[in-house]
Amino acid sequence: MYLHELSTSIRKLDGVGPKRLKAFSERGVLTIADLLLYLPRRYEDRSSPRALADAGGELVNTVAQIIKHEYFGQGRNRTLKLIISDGTQRAALVCFGRAFLADSYPPGSVIRVSAVFQYRYRELQAANFEIEPAPGETVGPPRGEQSRESALFFRIVPVYPLSSGLSQHHVRTAIALALDHWGHNIQDELPETLREAAGVPSAAEALGAMHRPERFEDAERGRRRFALQELLALQFAQRRLVAALHETERPPRTQPRGMLEALLARLPFALSAEQHSVLDEILTDLGSPRPMARLLHGEVGSGKTVISLLSMAPRLELGEQTAVLVPTELLARQQYETLRELLEPQGVRVELAVGKLTAQERRALHERIAEGNAHCVVGTHALLTPQVQFRALSYVVIDEQHRFGVAQRAALREKGAAPDVLLMTATPIPRTLALTLYNGLEISQLRHRPPGRRTVTTHLARRTRRAEVYAHVASSLREGGQAFVVCPRIEADENGESASAEETAEELAGGYLSEFSIGLIHGRLSEEQKRSTMQAFTAGRIQVLVSTTVLEVGVDVENAVAIVIEHADRFGLSALHQLRGRVGRGLRPGVAFLVYGEEPTEDAKQRLRVLHQEQDGFAIAEHDLKIRGPGELGGVRQAGMLRLRFTELERDLDLLERAATAVTSVSEHPVLERSLLEFLPFTKEEPCV
Repeated sequence: MYLHELSTSIRKLDGVGPKRLKAFSERGVLTIADLLLYLPRRYEDRSSPRALADAGGELVNTVAQIIKHEYFGQGRNRTLKLIISDGTQRAALVCFGRAFLADSYPPGSVIRVSAVFQYRYRELQAANFEIEPAPGETVGPPRGEQSRESALFFRIVPVYPLSSGLSQHHVRTAIALALDHWGHNIQDELPETLREAAGVPSAAEALGAMHRPERFEDAERGRRRFALQELLALQFAQRRLVAALHETERPPRTQPRGMLEALLARLPFALSAEQHSVLDEILTDLGSPRPMARLLHGEVGSGKTVISLLSMAPRLELGEQTAVLVPTELLARQQYETLRELLEPQGVRVELAVGKLTAQERRALHERIAEGNAHCVVGTHALLTPQVQFRALSYVVIDEQHRFGVAQRAALREKGAAPDVLLMTATPIPRTLALTLYNGLEISQLRHRPPGRRTVTTHLARRTRRAEVYAHVASSLREGGQAFVVCPRIEADENGESASAEETAEELAGGYLSEFSIGLIHGRLSEEQKRSTMQAFTAGRIQVLVSTTVLEVGVDVENAVAIVIEHADRFGLSALHQLRGRVGRGLRPGVAFLVYGEEPTEDAKQRLRVLHQEQDGFAIAEHDLKIRGPGELGGVRQAGMLRLRFTELERDLDLLERAATAVTSVSEHPVLERSLLEFLPFTKEEPCV
């Protein structure tokens, strides 16, 4: 039997009643297959015996005898303590909520115990512990093969994610029953040649290795077996989605260039050769018989927005509708103003669809869109509502595409008859990830800033040197420039260790930058407050804008010449590079100050060094992949683009490349094709189209 065919309910297992079934279902575990694929979140090394005398904050693994029971507290708060000794030291097991252990383990009982002990109230104690009876065993750290028959002691033990109503005992017992009954008979749908080339075991061996590893290396090999299948499923889904986009064929379309040439003439700058090349790639797609599915990614400030604007011109000239989906109202309004300024002189009506509209305004907007009188519509999630119906939507641009789920992107595509789709991201994607995660999409990239854009000088500064940093900022402000100050939080944290936007704005207004006008913007403000503050900053009425990372993408103020990022050691490389890109967008050079704490972590030091030395976003993305994996790339982890269950891309890039190659032959293995379709629910990933 194949794993994906194990649809038997876990209710069939001993010990899994209605309450336990409900608790498991909250973790997405309903069937035996779900249970066997329930990945441990970590492993605890209990293989080395350690006596109580050697506790010192380390994991103790020993055989002890219960000396006596003690209690503290009164009434319902009365709590049991098991006083134990392993011959080297006495200690206490504090049994919060586990008074029943008094009956199970009377004085004189011999137990195996695993716990991290600490001194509290002059007593060696542990409140989180695991114990089991060990009758007949010798008290003290075991020697040789003693206790090897235990599933939980003196071996490597899996630790599983839990939810209310589940304990480690519940999960381990259920998995053990499933493994013993079904695990050995699992057939493998992955071709043996693929498994051998990847160096991974069969499905049955991998399940045993994940849940009952003899060594850490075994657990890792088991995980990689299912990571390979997960990545293959991802590639398979990606291919299917791209194929669905290409199912509709149409006659080749001529692309009128009248409006495009008029827009090019109106631009205050000339396109670079790289921009012309990317624009030609998109226009070629728009004229082909298949609907376009293209990803455009590029350097900060490389001109992706203007390319998307120009590429819409032929469709608008034909009288068809275009839509631009962006993640925030701030960015939507900025793009709306840019598009309106350039397109309305060409007779194009540009509309803005955001949540902050009155019912009357919303109805009128929906009517204009449905009648085709709204030619180009820029919007946030408000574009995705069922009430928005286009008359002739033929081209969709999705900006910062990783911030939208598959269902959201599909909802916009479905408002037209197989519209062309351009996905855009301001985060450069390492070549390996681009060629594999976006397998099947056409990919364009802009690696360089347009001519005339200045580089940004980057300085690193400890918080003890903030006075010097802000003195430099003040000097730039007196010369007519403007500045951003970015903080990781809106309010101070409980420890007061992280700079908050509110406190920093107040501090600067009363100190370092008291002679200048200061504005504050963050996610808790209303859209109207954010818009008015941003407009005042853009108009120069505010000289310093203190903000959280709402500035990360899209904010374009040419007069901004300086940015201070407080607690820069707490930001990912991608976020830092995006924030740095907010300055130096005009003709004046920009400067970025990365202010860090007294004791940054080694990872943080490495990130700051990379940003200090590198200006190239593609090189930074490659460094980020090496340092931290893909989790910080483009806000991937935060935004939900990559939530893979088994895969750790920083360690599994070889599997990713292998899956991208192998997916082309999936149809040759019908069982594998069916299993990948079944396996998709196990991945928490939404394919990237």
